[in-house]
Amino acid sequence: MTSPISRRNLARGMVWSAPVVIASVRVPAFAASVNPEYLWYDSQSHEFVRKGGSIADLYVYTTDPVDENPAGFSISYKPGMGEDTTATLQRLDYYVMVPTRFSSDGTPATYGSTSTYWTPLTKVTAATLAVDNGAGGTTSISTTGYNVYKTSFKGVMTNPVVGIDGRTTWPGTTVDLGFFGFTKATTGSYYAGYVTSFTTANGFTMTDSNGIEKYTF
Repeated sequence: MTSPISRRNLARGMVWSAPVVIASVRVPAFAASVNPEYLWYDSQSHEFVRKGGSIADLYVYTTDPVDENPAGFSISYKPGMGEDTTATLQRLDYYVMVPTRFSSDGTPATYGSTSTYWTPLTKVTAATLAVDNGAGGTTSISTTGYNVYKTSFKGVMTNPVVGIDGRTTWPGTTVDLGFFGFTKATTGSYYAGYVTSFTTANGFTMTDSNGIEKYTF
């Protein structure tokens, strides 16, 4: 479902953990000597909200800048490794895998502009999920005890790319999601992140780069 109500207003008056924010850069799986070389960046945040008793919410979002990374998804290059150009997305998906207890109270919510630029969040049936292994590849993990959701970007697929100091959010690529359920647990983990393929006008290609990572709350 979609809602114009912000998750912070929704949770006002409740007890919640301080937002957790994580900034990442995605490195190609081939040698860094490749020139030009373009990297992609993302920002990941979450809030775990206990609403009393066994009712709890988990909010997962990329709407806030983290450290030097702009909100959402962005593509850039480091000094000496590229030049200003344009990039075209062949794929930009966002996956989130949350404990099943956060799917027991109805359909996940989307907030803000998420439903404008992203397809409806759909549940994915899979025994495993590929996640970033931190070395330019992926590791498959079991989805047992979790539900996996996916949404695909449907906004503008071509955008200017500039150097790292001037990078900005690719328009429309932030996501803002809420999951609701019943749990007595005070901690846990979820997995989330972008998966992308893109090319640049000057000949660089990034294929199925996986930024799904594990986060704890």
